[in-house]
Amino acid sequence: MVPIGIRRPRGLALPPLPSWPWRITWAYLGLVLFLPIGGLALKAAHVGPSQFWALATTPEALATYKISFGLAFVAALINGFFGLIIAWALVRTEFPGKRILSALIDLPFALPTAVAGLALSAVYSTNGWIGAPLLAVVGIKVSYTWLGVAVAMVFISLPFVVRS
Repeated sequence: MVPIGIRRPRGLALPPLPSWPWRITWAYLGLVLFLPIGGLALKAAHVGPSQFWALATTPEALATYKISFGLAFVAALINGFFGLIIAWALVRTEFPGKRILSALIDLPFALPTAVAGLALSAVYSTNGWIGAPLLAVVGIKVSYTWLGVAVAMVFISLPFVVRS
């Protein structure tokens, strides 16, 4: 219905509005994704290239790059080796517990990443199911260390290697 006082030429139809699921999706994306990215872009626009380079090469930033990229490389090597073996075993052989192993491989797909991180930190903490024996017997602390980050990276990305 056209409001009173506004005339529309005949034969010129307005495009239909998107359905409500699309409207909700775009509103959610706008709040959760586009608004923070826009704020980041505005903040970055106030920093010149030389100041950006100075910030990007601070010791803290370099340590962050080393941990992130180094552990991602180590996790990729571990997943490449063990993922190939697991995928080969699942495809080529029959063994008891094959369906259970296949379901366990898909577990990270079913868990949100944040939930997986919380579960791993609880299991590998100093009083967790796996963390307590590791600390008591071997003296290795996993949770909240670089080793814990590597374990989380392997856990999250292993299904992608096995299933591809």
